[in-house]
Amino acid sequence: MNGKTLATRIGLVGAAIGLAVGAFAGTANATTVAGYVGSGQTNNSHAVWCVQKLIDDSPAPYTTPTDGVFGPDTENAIESFQVWAHIRRDGIVGPQTGDALLTKFHDYYDNYCYGYLPTTW
Repeated sequence: MNGKTLATRIGLVGAAIGLAVGAFAGTANATTVAGYVGSGQTNNSHAVWCVQKLIDDSPAPYTTPTDGVFGPDTENAIESFQVWAHIRRDGIVGPQTGDALLTKFHDYYDNYCYGYLPTTW
């Protein structure tokens, strides 16, 4: 086998490995079926934590403890964020608020929150 043939084979193997790794790495996908977060909702503690953390990292003026427990502080923080983001203020993270949180403040969490917050996409 000459050097050119060996280089070609090595290149093809490298490309195949790259494709395989890319196929398994996947991409982050938000969900349109995640439950809403708010008063009167069945609040998943992971979803509540995501809401709390994303709001705390946003420029919205109200912060809340990041404990995964939905309560008055979290509801006030959601409402504050909604006012800041020009979203109808209702204290519930539905698709529109989920979109705003995930679009603007998601990178730090390595896409962890995508599966827990409702979105339109």
